[in-house]
Amino acid sequence: MTTTTRKQQTLSRACELALLEPRLLFHGVHDPYGYLDITPAPIAFHHRHAHHRGPASALSASPRVGDRHGFVLGPVNRRALKRRTVTAASTSASAASTPSSPLSAVPALNSNPGAKATIYLDFVGAAAMSWGSFSVPATPAYDTDSDPSTFSGAELGNINEIWSRISEKFSPFNINVTTVDPGSYANRVAQRIVVGGAGAWLGSLAGGVSYVGSFTNSSPNTSWVFSTNLGSGDPKYTAEAAAHETGHAFDLGHQSVYSGTTKTNEYNPGTATKAPIMGNSYSAARGLWWLGQSGASSSTIQDDVSIITNATNGFGYRADDHGNTVGTSDALATAGTTIIATGVIENIADVDMFRFTTGAGVDTFTLNMAQYGGMLNGTLTLLDLSGNVLASADTATLGEVVSQNLAAGTYVLAVASHGSNGDLGQYSVVGAIVQPAAVPPAAVTGRHVFYNNSYWDGNTPSAGPSDDGAIATDKQALLPGQTATVANYTSYDKGINGVMVDVSGLAAGSALSASDFTFMVGNSNDPSTWSAAPAPATVLVRRGAGDGGSDRVELVWADGAIQKQWLQVTMLADAATGLSVPDTFYFGNAVGEAGDSAGNAMVDVTDELSARNNQTGFLNPAALTNPYDYNRDRIVDVTDQLIARNNQTGLFSRLNLIAAPALA
Repeated sequence: MTTTTRKQQTLSRACELALLEPRLLFHGVHDPYGYLDITPAPIAFHHRHAHHRGPASALSASPRVGDRHGFVLGPVNRRALKRRTVTAASTSASAASTPSSPLSAVPALNSNPGAKATIYLDFVGAAAMSWGSFSVPATPAYDTDSDPSTFSGAELGNINEIWSRISEKFSPFNINVTTVDPGSYANRVAQRIVVGGAGAWLGSLAGGVSYVGSFTNSSPNTSWVFSTNLGSGDPKYTAEAAAHETGHAFDLGHQSVYSGTTKTNEYNPGTATKAPIMGNSYSAARGLWWLGQSGASSSTIQDDVSIITNATNGFGYRADDHGNTVGTSDALATAGTTIIATGVIENIADVDMFRFTTGAGVDTFTLNMAQYGGMLNGTLTLLDLSGNVLASADTATLGEVVSQNLAAGTYVLAVASHGSNGDLGQYSVVGAIVQPAAVPPAAVTGRHVFYNNSYWDGNTPSAGPSDDGAIATDKQALLPGQTATVANYTSYDKGINGVMVDVSGLAAGSALSASDFTFMVGNSNDPSTWSAAPAPATVLVRRGAGDGGSDRVELVWADGAIQKQWLQVTMLADAATGLSVPDTFYFGNAVGEAGDSAGNAMVDVTDELSARNNQTGFLNPAALTNPYDYNRDRIVDVTDQLIARNNQTGLFSRLNLIAAPALA
């Protein structure tokens, strides 16, 4: 091989290393003064941006061709590092007396099944492979006891903890962190993180290495974490390194430190309480996604979360898991006098709300972050159903406690981010409440039909308080076991377009929908043969607006959607309604029928003549109950005559006065 050829190959490998992100970490150095101030050897190459070019395929792998990735790790408390090493060693020694498990015993763990993207944590080793221009030898399985052919109980416990920590890092996003091999690592679908070995093939002491942007570009969708170099597989170090390398795969650069425009540390070490994942988060209590100066330049601000969730990566945020308002709050799971909730704050604007019912006395609630590697600095707020704040906690500690003397009733807890960048992640809430008194089931206290979009509600098609003035006070619901009369159907030319159901004891915070009802239409005595009715366009709950202070549920249909037939409404007995049994009732419609015959609801010339002979005007307007005002505009005139003439029915097309079947 000529000297020129050797130089070309050396330069090619150097340029490819410039595209990689090696994570360097010292370990095991004697320090009699109780701290380490070690400068590991950086990657042994130098390059200038404009002159040294590697292969075109290597250059296309990342936009950060000019980065140099060696770094100096500043003073770190070696006593803490030593304690970790001793703990791992003693755990491994104690596990030696327990049976080992095959590598296939890795637990099948998934943080977000069904998510759009996957991070596969490969703890079982990898066969030899080509990786870029590197020929990577076989990688051993994750190992802390010098036996990479099996897993000890301690190693399986570490794997579970590492998975938990990495799951927390990516919990705000639509990603599944898993130990189950997806089989394929396609762009924008899966990133493989091989955890094991020391990575001697890299030629540098490192905690891990990854191509920048490999999740979406032409580089391999595999990153490496060399757990042997990370406190001999210490779960925290291993997880922080894995999150860092995965961040690079999602196109993140480093978070760095500058003095003016001069870079003083490639890897921002943060503080003892928090540090950037894309800096050096090994020793911080919380490793977080950061907003700060990147390794590119002092003027380049990198927002880690924005890059991770951008359209290029394509997976975005995790779906919001709980309601964000008092009205959409989720019921807390209750076990006796203990209430429990879990969730994820996926962005700093997210608020998760939970409702609960308590007896009179002091209730106490505790907000906890994730057990391993928790990122969330959260707030906990107690509210009443009107949204008034009764108590809140937002202290310097990560966990929060709220304790309050409450009157018996229903209240809401709100969990939110403290609001600083990176205050995201999983949480749990545990509450100790006073046993509430037994609450009777909800009950329907009123059933009404109203003339929506008529003079009587201000000709307003939307649901709201004005509809109370349009209730047909001379009409009543046909109930099971009854036979229909004129009191059970309307003559409104817009058909049945508004129904109200008044409910006492409706569950607090219930946001009812059409799915809490069934609706059928027909004109025979056998409703089982009827057809499904159109779903209402609006279902509105108006608290305290119903009969006797009950809650009023408005159902609104489009004009003309239900005409000249019967509508069966059944409010279901479910968690939202709180009913113990379903409630069924009927209303009918015969357009232009004045109710002149008790024996039938046929629309004929008599109904037309009745409108002509009972006309009203502005000086003597028609009342809401006027039987001849078919369009409910308060004026009986030629328009009503035409409504009756144009909607005449015969023996077989008339509205039947049905006999509603009794309940079984």
